[in-house]
Amino acid sequence: MKRLAFILAAAVLAADVHAACNLNLQKSDLGRGKRWELSWSVISGATGYTLESIRVDEATETTTIRSVDVEPRGGSLTVKKEVAVLTSVPLTVKYRVTAVGASEPCSATIDVSYPADTAFQRMTRKSVIPFVGSTLGANGSNFKTSLRLRGTGGVQKGELIFHPVNTPGHDSDPFITYSLQGTSSIIEYDDIGVAFGIGGIASIDIVPDFSQGNGWTVPAAEVRIFNVAPEGTYGTLEAQTQAYDYLGESIDPVKTLSVTVPQPQLRLNLAVRTFEEAALNIEVRREGVVIVSKDMQLAADFLLFNSAAVLTGIDLHPGDIITLSLPDGGGVPLYTLTDNETNDPALFMPPVRIDLNVGEYDVGF
Repeated sequence: MKRLAFILAAAVLAADVHAACNLNLQKSDLGRGKRWELSWSVISGATGYTLESIRVDEATETTTIRSVDVEPRGGSLTVKKEVAVLTSVPLTVKYRVTAVGASEPCSATIDVSYPADTAFQRMTRKSVIPFVGSTLGANGSNFKTSLRLRGTGGVQKGELIFHPVNTPGHDSDPFITYSLQGTSSIIEYDDIGVAFGIGGIASIDIVPDFSQGNGWTVPAAEVRIFNVAPEGTYGTLEAQTQAYDYLGESIDPVKTLSVTVPQPQLRLNLAVRTFEEAALNIEVRREGVVIVSKDMQLAADFLLFNSAAVLTGIDLHPGDIITLSLPDGGGVPLYTLTDNETNDPALFMPPVRIDLNVGEYDVGF
């Protein structure tokens, strides 16, 4: 009898602990499956809650966990937290809520499935050459851009889309098609402006077609910007890139770039190539004091380019520090330096990985 009483008492205690740990974790769709509200019951004694996002990659057999702290609101019987993920492929994320400071361990999990987002696919399923030029410039310069596309696997087809400078990207922008038959296949354009039949400054999207063998993969782009002079050419190299590392919701995105105004023998131009609508702040510091802070709103697929003096609106001094900031992300900040005597150009953009497989991305996880 005593043994039975002990078992019954233990069962009651277990039931009490379970009852005390009833988080009642729920989810509510806030917008077409792309935004959700998670809600759960307040647990007595808990000082806060940890919300973990858990994703398992079956292909690599790895698990990634990201966590945030959620503070309860005084007087409320429930805790709420909005979660959202933009993804180029359907994605299921497991969320785990754990009460912090509760007298007994207390947690609950729930799965949230996110659909593929077509606008996000369009932005991420491409590679971008942020800056190209085929134009006459200052001091008798004659700038051109050469482009070599090299196959990176199987048959690759797609389009090169030319977005003219200081103009929002549009579906009617000039384009040419490419077709590469394998890793030994190369297409060369000695002057990309001639290839498009249009001169000037621009950026180029490399937009792949989908194939069963390669998925969404882009060729490697070898880009050289150079000035043509009587004695030969002076040039610089440029890397292709993609949107992911510049989007504000990504992990540790690139959002700023600073440059020191050079001596007069070098001319400085500033540029930003956007992937989505983006806010831009241009700041100038002189001897540690901010003397210019200028805000701009840029359209998607837009290349902003002009001299540093025009974009800042002041007479710059050598040693001034200019910072291009995109507080919400969404674009590539860059600048060019050109020698006024030789017209030798240099281009700088933040170094990021070059991803040739652009099929699967997500932000907000």
